[in-house]
Amino acid sequence: MKINIMIIKSEILKLNTLIDEYENNYLNLYNEIKKASSYWQDGNSINFFNDADYYKLKIQLNVEEIKQLKEVYNYLINKYSQIGNKITFNLNSRTYLINSFNSYINQIDEIIKLYNNLDLSFCSYERQKLINQRNQFKSIKNSLIKIKKNIINKLEYIEEIEKEINLKLSKISIELLKENNVSNYI
Repeated sequence: MKINIMIIKSEILKLNTLIDEYENNYLNLYNEIKKASSYWQDGNSINFFNDADYYKLKIQLNVEEIKQLKEVYNYLINKYSQIGNKITFNLNSRTYLINSFNSYINQIDEIIKLYNNLDLSFCSYERQKLINQRNQFKSIKNSLIKIKKNIINKLEYIEEIEKEINLKLSKISIELLKENNVSNYI
């Protein structure tokens, strides 16, 4: 997974422009078709204008679906920008990453146990150094646990975002409209 918020924002601006142009073009076209209905009246014109109304409705629905797609992008920006502007991660690596943290934490636990089992009764100066080192390992362990929890929370957050995006995308259906053959109306 690679997310670049700046690129997505740029693409949304382009999409906004295309939506505006598309809406203007189809509204202008259908206004002209409506004007033509007062000049062309025969058996073929009824079918043509009925089909034109049908396609106008389909185009309006497609525009609304594209706007919903834009909202999915906005949702993506809002959610992922809370993590950062550029995000790269393979969600399939989650288990490996967490297991790696667990392994490091276990290794540090073993080191702490070794420090705890040392007989420090014979030395006084080195004793404090060894206790300080053991405490540093405890601090490192606590930091690793906090980092692991933070990463798990971020991964769960990303998974929730991805589920929500998939749900939103599953509701969008942009229909491919076929070009209507004008010779059918002549």
